[in-house]
Amino acid sequence: MQNAVNFLGHRVEENGIKPLPEKVTSISLGPRPLKNCVVSLPWLISTEDLFQMQQLHSYYIDTLSIRSIRSI
Repeated sequence: MQNAVNFLGHRVEENGIKPLPEKVTSISLGPRPLKNCVVSLPWLISTEDLFQMQQLHSYYIDTLSIRSIRSI
């Protein structure tokens, strides 16, 4: 029977769970993130624009449905 198993980048043993040393070194030796990374900024801006447009259209639909209910 095994005393320990590697699972999702961790070593699971009787006395606890520890990260695998090779995973820790690969992360620490990897490239550092850029300080002012703007790669995801256009995605964020377009998502915010879509959300605002959806809110505006939702307002128009609510207004139209309230007017049609009042006219009945």
